[in-house]
Amino acid sequence: MRKFNLWVLAIMIGSSVISCKKKGCMDERATNYSAEAKKDDGTCVYPEPSTTPDKLAIPSTYTFLRKGSSSVSFNGQTQRMNMASELIAYMKTANTPGTSISAQKMKDMFANANSPFSSSELNGTTKQLKDKAVSDNSKHAFDFDFYMDGLAKLSDSTKTGVFAGKKDTAGVIQSGSKQYLFDSKGMEYAQIIEKGIMSAVFLYQITFGYLGDEKMAVDNTTLEDGANYTKMEHHWDEAFGYFSEAVDFPTSGTDRFWGKYSNGRNAVLGCNKTIMDAFLAGRTAIVNKDLVERDKQREIIKENLALIAAGTAIHYLKEAKANLSDDALRNHTLSEANAFVRGLQYASGYALSSAQTSQILSYMGGGNHYLVSATDLDNAIALISDKYKLDDKKGSL
Repeated sequence: MRKFNLWVLAIMIGSSVISCKKKGCMDERATNYSAEAKKDDGTCVYPEPSTTPDKLAIPSTYTFLRKGSSSVSFNGQTQRMNMASELIAYMKTANTPGTSISAQKMKDMFANANSPFSSSELNGTTKQLKDKAVSDNSKHAFDFDFYMDGLAKLSDSTKTGVFAGKKDTAGVIQSGSKQYLFDSKGMEYAQIIEKGIMSAVFLYQITFGYLGDEKMAVDNTTLEDGANYTKMEHHWDEAFGYFSEAVDFPTSGTDRFWGKYSNGRNAVLGCNKTIMDAFLAGRTAIVNKDLVERDKQREIIKENLALIAAGTAIHYLKEAKANLSDDALRNHTLSEANAFVRGLQYASGYALSSAQTSQILSYMGGGNHYLVSATDLDNAIALISDKYKLDDKKGSL
């Protein structure tokens, strides 16, 4: 009888243990999942489906899609680069003595008037360089007409096979296989015009224009009529287009304008990756509606473009110093340095002041490249280096 009672008691205890197993939600996807539950009690609660779209990851190239189609467009900037390239090639023909070039043709190429280009695409587009340059009423307006008129007159004065340029005499000067047309003070107008386009058109449009506050304070929700991009996305794309036409920069796109000079300074400044990463991250931030990140990236772009211009000015000043006794090379590199120094006034947020610009140019002969000294050039380099905090890098530029 005692054994029977013990057996009944054991059954009762076992039943009690089973009936007391902890109940709860046993689905790991639920917000109230219980790892201790041994029996599901049907109380699982699940999160509401997210209404926030997945954030776009930063791509490796300047390629952005919407519904499978590209949302990027900067063809107008590429066309303007092509116009500038053809204009520059035309101007440089004047480096051959006896080759006369036309001021009107240069102005037509700048304004895209009277079908001046060899390309029917360029002649047929409404795009032009002139209407994107700093306006005439700006204190920083660049007088392209003055230099185009001057270059044409200089070219008219040369004679075939005669290299007559020297101090106080305009003309073409040779140095080995290189030759350049200068005015009587050693200024190379073709370089001033070329870098003027880079600065007063391209750099100005990037930093003051498309990455400026006004063009960034636009709609980023509605697609533009007939397009696959918002207005803000398009403005960012246009800024990129003035830097490079290559979506895989710096794998390509290092052969002209800012892409070329970024690549030229990259070994010292590391600017290629910095700028490209900023363009990619900023455009991605726009897609993700993250304007704080967008603004961080546009500041990086502005700063590094200024550093490229400053670093290039220092580079050419050092080249001039190394070639002080060679009129052709000294004048050529000083003309390039002159143009980049003046171009820094178009670097929004990082511009040289008028006083700083004047002081640096005064050390460069005040426009007369036959008057410079090594000490003057060192002083010019020091001013630029101090302004842009390049003291630790100027020796390698």
